[in-house]
Amino acid sequence: MFYLAVTGAEMANLPNLSEKTAYMACHFCPSTPGISNIPGKLPPNSLLLLDDSVPPAEHDARLVVSQLSQAAQRLGCAGVYLDFQRPGYPLLAKIAAEASKLSCPVAVSQLYSSGNRLPAVLPPPPLDTPLAAYLSPWQGREIWLELALDAKQLTLTPKGCEEGPPEATPSQGFFDKKLCCRYSVRTEKNAAIFSLWRTYEDILALSRLAESLGVIHTLGLYRELKSHMQRRKPP
Repeated sequence: MFYLAVTGAEMANLPNLSEKTAYMACHFCPSTPGISNIPGKLPPNSLLLLDDSVPPAEHDARLVVSQLSQAAQRLGCAGVYLDFQRPGYPLLAKIAAEASKLSCPVAVSQLYSSGNRLPAVLPPPPLDTPLAAYLSPWQGREIWLELALDAKQLTLTPKGCEEGPPEATPSQGFFDKKLCCRYSVRTEKNAAIFSLWRTYEDILALSRLAESLGVIHTLGLYRELKSHMQRRKPP
């Protein structure tokens, strides 16, 4: 299932979309040992995200998990995502361990996936790596997957290959089904320049491929994708 990760403000102004939503605005409360910004309502079967944009301090892991459990049940959520990106916080690892007791599915970022058996949420796969190869180290583990628009340029010269951002994303290119990305090649004096990039349609194709490989959920940022969401014929 593909989810669009949205803030509360974005959710209030969303057009009528077919995609499911993931509410990404729950934080650690700076003045209490629990969490804040729990929404009053969500579309049915949404995901509820707790992030660490507010660093955890003297928070109570059991209280945090209890609040998440109650909110997920009240809101009819399909699952909870512990979107923890700050390394080296034992409290975040403790919350992940406690969260295994929730009655709804709970996943945790790759950074805090060790020491528990929660589904792991992996970062977006690289443009030049087949998805099956990217997922292979996680065989036997339930996976959720973040997806993102991306682009890069490979410049091949007699001195070797240099990788960097593209000067500009090409307007046209070929589609690679294995990588779920676009590519183009042009030559200059003593150089071949390869451009790789993903469109919104490629994100959807990658989501379908991920599902066929056993990935449970995929997520993309609405703020990144919204200007690219003009439906066109699939590649």
